[in-house]
Amino acid sequence: MACASPNGGNGSQADPGVTIEQLKAMMDSAGESFSAGDLFQSRALYERVIEADTTLSAAWYGLFLTQRALGDTSAANAAFQVSRRLAEPTSTAAAR
Repeated sequence: MACASPNGGNGSQADPGVTIEQLKAMMDSAGESFSAGDLFQSRALYERVIEADTTLSAAWYGLFLTQRALGDTSAANAAFQVSRRLAEPTSTAAAR
């Protein structure tokens, strides 16, 4: 499954049908799946979070770690780049 980039036409910044609590629960489950070695489940959960909110850097970073562990270097690098871009400060005040 391919995830839309945060600035692409297919993604939205937030899916109004998904609550913050649901996103947190999916992120927790994705991390637990990764820790348990269930990489395919982890990847699916991170992708679901990203589909709901493409601006969550932590979800993109989790997807990067999972893709890397699965050996998909190209997908891992793409997810890392998005995570890094989203995590960059948007102003000089934020960088201090």
